[in-house]
Amino acid sequence: MAISLLVFLVMFIQGASADTILLRDRLESTNQKISQRQELAENIAKLEQRIAEVEVSRDNFTTVLGSLEKQRNGVSDNLKVTVDSLPSTMSLSSISYANNILIITGKAPSKNEILLYLSKLDASSRFGEFTITNMSRINDEGMGFTLLGSPEKQSTGVSSIEVALNSLPTTISLTR
Repeated sequence: MAISLLVFLVMFIQGASADTILLRDRLESTNQKISQRQELAENIAKLEQRIAEVEVSRDNFTTVLGSLEKQRNGVSDNLKVTVDSLPSTMSLSSISYANNILIITGKAPSKNEILLYLSKLDASSRFGEFTITNMSRINDEGMGFTLLGSPEKQSTGVSSIEVALNSLPTTISLTR
């Protein structure tokens, strides 16, 4: 009987040992899965943070793009008024826009035509003050002139647009 009890205890211990090994394997597998899930959770958190940063960049870009479109439309409208206001007896040799200064050079039959042109530009309400920097007689061709003007301050919608646009060209020229 002692032998059968001993055999029973040995078999019981072997069974318990096998169950312990099985439980250890399951525990190790569970720990690996937990570790993988933690790593995935950390990666997801990093990706969510990166997505938030990209969304902020996208929003900033959209704001700057909208501001650029407003500025482009403003410059385009200013150039259109500059050309459309021109009396048919006059011709322009160049229109430049640099550093918020509009420079218009051309020819007119008389100084009265130049003054008429200035009054049309003024009536458009698109421009601030104009200065005649050059007006001279060109033989029998009339008067040559150069005008300097400043467009009225256009609302850009972004107060620090200059900071965002430092890499863009500051000069636009149309010449004939």
